[in-house]
Amino acid sequence: MTTYNFRLQFANVDLEDFDVLEALAEIPGVMWSEDPMGVFATATIAAESGVRAVREVVISVCSAVPKAQPLRLDQDLVSITDIADRIGVNRETVRVWASGTAKRKGRFPKPRGCVSGNIKVWGWTDIAEWLDANLALTENDDAVHLRPKDESIANAQLAIWCSATAESPAGILLTWNVSGYRSDDVDPTQRLNPSMNLIGDWRKSNATG
Repeated sequence: MTTYNFRLQFANVDLEDFDVLEALAEIPGVMWSEDPMGVFATATIAAESGVRAVREVVISVCSAVPKAQPLRLDQDLVSITDIADRIGVNRETVRVWASGTAKRKGRFPKPRGCVSGNIKVWGWTDIAEWLDANLALTENDDAVHLRPKDESIANAQLAIWCSATAESPAGILLTWNVSGYRSDDVDPTQRLNPSMNLIGDWRKSNATG
């Protein structure tokens, strides 16, 4: 299995509540933090896929703290310096890649925005996919970050989870029922081929069951 690293935002998790902290401390591979944007779980989890890793954390947290509500994956934004540090190359090399002057099979990803005025930042999921496809480079760390496909599928599942738990008790697990396909590989926001036999109703079961 692959070990994945990602950051999840939660609502209704009170890190000042001793009972909540005690329950969260029982979840392996997850560290908690709070900033002006909200409460976040930083997870390092071994799983068969990135989406499955996210799901395992969500189930564990909602089982430990029934009021907890998973919101979304936090964007892992990186600058040129961050990219260079993660893969062990110098910053000038990354600047050349980002400028588009280096001849590669694929165009370097577009930045997602700027911070501190004019420092460009990219989504690490975009960068990791480009590095793998064009340079066969990976991160220095043992744990890898989610790829764009995993990120989009996981966020789609989280959005559906949020909709379901808004109308029913917390701790609900949604399962994708797709014959012949692993649920991890299907983006529920996309139109599916009828031959995939997607069962229309989402099936609900207790997260602990």
